[in-house]
Amino acid sequence: MRPAACFASACLATLALLLTTSCRTPRSPEAAPAGRDLFRLTFGVVDREPHDWSGSAAASGGRIVTLAPWHFDKTDSLDPRAGTWKCSTRLSAVLNPKYWWLGAMHTVPKDMTLPTPGLIPNGLYLGVDGAGEVAVRTAQGSFRFQPSGIAFGFPKSFLDGRLTVERVPAARNLTAGDGWEDDYPAVTIGSDGAGIVAWVAYHNLKEKLLVARADGLLRKTIGEGEFFRPSLAAGPGGAAYLAVSVHTGDTWKIGVAMRTAAGWQNLQMISEGGPDLNPRAAVDSTGALWVAWQAYRDGRSRILARRFDGNAWSPELAVSGNARNAWEPSVAVDTKGRVHFVWDAYDDGAYNVYYRAWENGALGAQRQITHGQRFQAHATVACDRLGRPWIAWDDGGPNWGKDSGFLIPKGTATALYEQRQPRVAVIGATGMLEPAPIPKPGVSPDPQLPAPSFEQPQLLADARGNVWCLLRRRTVKLHEVWSQSLQKNRLQEYSLWDYAALHYNGAQWSEPVSLPYSFGRNDLRAGFAAASNGQVLAAWAGDGRAFSKPYPFVKNEVYTGEIAPLPYEEASLTPVSSTSADETKPVHPMEAEQVARLRAARIQDGAKQLRVFRGDVHRHSDISFDGDIDGSVWDFYRYTIDAANFDYSALTDHNAGDDNEYFWWIIQKSNDLFHYPGRFVPIYAYERSVRYPNGHRNLLWAYRGVRTLPRDPAEDEGKQGAAKIYEYLRRTSGIALPHTSATMMGTDWRDNAPDLDVLVEIYQGDRTSQEYDGAPRAATSKDPLSQPGGFEPKGFVWNAWAKGYKIGVESSSDHASTHVSYAVILAEDYTRKGLLDAMRSRHAYAATDNILLDVHSGDHVQGDFFETSQRPRVEVHIEGTGPVSKVEVIKNNKFVFSSQPNKASVNFVYEDRDAEAGESYYYVRIQQANTQMAWSSPMWITYKPVKAK
Repeated sequence: MRPAACFASACLATLALLLTTSCRTPRSPEAAPAGRDLFRLTFGVVDREPHDWSGSAAASGGRIVTLAPWHFDKTDSLDPRAGTWKCSTRLSAVLNPKYWWLGAMHTVPKDMTLPTPGLIPNGLYLGVDGAGEVAVRTAQGSFRFQPSGIAFGFPKSFLDGRLTVERVPAARNLTAGDGWEDDYPAVTIGSDGAGIVAWVAYHNLKEKLLVARADGLLRKTIGEGEFFRPSLAAGPGGAAYLAVSVHTGDTWKIGVAMRTAAGWQNLQMISEGGPDLNPRAAVDSTGALWVAWQAYRDGRSRILARRFDGNAWSPELAVSGNARNAWEPSVAVDTKGRVHFVWDAYDDGAYNVYYRAWENGALGAQRQITHGQRFQAHATVACDRLGRPWIAWDDGGPNWGKDSGFLIPKGTATALYEQRQPRVAVIGATGMLEPAPIPKPGVSPDPQLPAPSFEQPQLLADARGNVWCLLRRRTVKLHEVWSQSLQKNRLQEYSLWDYAALHYNGAQWSEPVSLPYSFGRNDLRAGFAAASNGQVLAAWAGDGRAFSKPYPFVKNEVYTGEIAPLPYEEASLTPVSSTSADETKPVHPMEAEQVARLRAARIQDGAKQLRVFRGDVHRHSDISFDGDIDGSVWDFYRYTIDAANFDYSALTDHNAGDDNEYFWWIIQKSNDLFHYPGRFVPIYAYERSVRYPNGHRNLLWAYRGVRTLPRDPAEDEGKQGAAKIYEYLRRTSGIALPHTSATMMGTDWRDNAPDLDVLVEIYQGDRTSQEYDGAPRAATSKDPLSQPGGFEPKGFVWNAWAKGYKIGVESSSDHASTHVSYAVILAEDYTRKGLLDAMRSRHAYAATDNILLDVHSGDHVQGDFFETSQRPRVEVHIEGTGPVSKVEVIKNNKFVFSSQPNKASVNFVYEDRDAEAGESYYYVRIQQANTQMAWSSPMWITYKPVKAK
């Protein structure tokens, strides 16, 4: 056993939970006492037109203790003390097709007809204590219901189906008023029947790891430092175990804290190497603890596990046997002594689910559960009362993360957050079985918006044998926001994610049991545990955002609540209809070989050899106000590491989540979690979004801890230039990459700092080329449908070069687009500092595919500026991903050379025989027969011919 790594811990005083009769909003609902009943009332369920649903509620034999909004918006209000509310259902907003070029998803409309709006239901949470009956009056009618008559997962309808009453867990807020951002809860139930909850709390650049009883009592700090995704498990005799990823030194390791009769002990590091992430803990039928995790070893992530028998830890056990990266394990145990592991891995260029079991002291054969090119990830496992492992996972579209963007034909691939649907399978004694499919959670009131969907399944078998599935539920809303570009309000698509649990009641899944106040960003976490009496204990996080204000968050809170025991019904299962792979073909079947060729390439830069590093320096997640179409922070890493197979990347959410300190902490923390030295280097970055004429810039740093620079209204109004941002970057050693320069987010190139504005995004997958008006893949003033984001021609890159600015080029994605934008950096040192130094030297080129573009002149490479007494020469070496149909040399924004080699490997030298004394800039552009392109950074060559004597 390795020595424990000690963290300072302090025992917190016992917290008394005060019960009040007043209602609180979802930002700080009060703790719930035993016996309280909480319901969600949904108005307008089958209506097609808006109606007034104002009303009141009264309890017989008890009292109303909670009245809180669910979908309240605009002028809706409530009076908790009086038990009354004023609210209406309303028609959804609809996007005017003429504004297709705004926002983050760009599809040119086929016509300009306004879509027909749908109806958005409204509703509220109603909590009662000790009531035998509740009387509800609304403007649409009155009714009564008995709380005891509404079970979890079986809502009841009233008023001809126009109103439903759903029982939900009575939520206790364990963290209200603590001044911290409380996140990533885990839960288990001890052998004494008491629930245990762990979570991570953040405040002012510090984190602490906390445990408490499920009612909030007996709170204790286990450690201080930096932590990620704790997991809890309970053993016999009051033992409990907490596993968590701990930032230690320059990597992350798995730490385990144990609770004995003496209380919680210090964390002990149990893993070697790193980074080690996503631990999952379970205790088997012998009382031994198992911890499985995602471990980076020897160039890829694997699933490892260790077993603790009460005296010593076993050696690390290699659970996964995949050739590519394995992700996010789940572990379950049965009563027969078996331990079941599931995970997903990127073998064969797509995520598929894998399974393996430990039995009789050894691992069995690895088994592939899913096949094909679809996105099949986020696996979870639980064992039913017969010992059969149930496995659930997210199923998405084919070719996830491959070619998508504004100029890419739709249907070529699946974008990062386009579709998700949970699937469930059961490993039976004679083959694979499946329950009925999990139903979709509803339809969208606006045909332009995605329908509500479930994702991120987590399975649990309760003590009676019922199988539960906890799911993240996505609902999309159009919300009016201020547009910097338009300087007026516009509609923005927002996703609201909450949690719901379903149980399998024999032949089908129940109706969802909603976890109240669980709205939050996509990667908020929840968990649940089974009590011996059949009750289910849930713990979840919510960040305080509401339907009326879907972004940003207010404060992260941790909640707990119980779901009462339900009768057991034997699950009806049928053989899986098909386990064969789909017929989808890979988009780039030769990509692995092409990437290997780039990684093996070396470019001579004087006495140095430069390596070729592919990446993307402009991507978003749902931390951005307009990033819900981009998926979570963790989708970003799956994409950049696996689907794109990048060497580096930068997550550039808008002002790191509108200058929210905790959002910026999450981003920087993720940069460290997925830093694989020698394989993948995430760069600390965010996008600073100032409208035209100052323009958007992505800001990058080689080190962590720089605070964001809030935007000044004078910058947006064009009354203040870039002096403030230049001072900020010099003080913090950052660099800037202007982008979308010829749009309403761009610039007229009024400001430039050659040591700071080092690269410009000449092509963006989510929009177009910014080279010049009418260039290949560029917008043109002749076609108003050619430029998403508006058209500001002064921002074309040619205008910057014409002003004498020495700025190199790169290509990146922005929103939605994937796999068609490559920021290729030529660097000697594969570190954050080395990559940024190369960017400062403009040693970079832009490409839409895995193209090698080596442009140099003697000992100088693209991006350099230098003097020569010889006629300027441009030496070009190209290794394309298809035949090069055209290659051009551009001098001072004029075409001086063009050829049509029609082959993939091209070498030539251009000598400027018309050169005159003075400085000129030269760059190379190539176009392939398959439409792929690349642009070099210019070389600025000052020609000083030797005068004849």
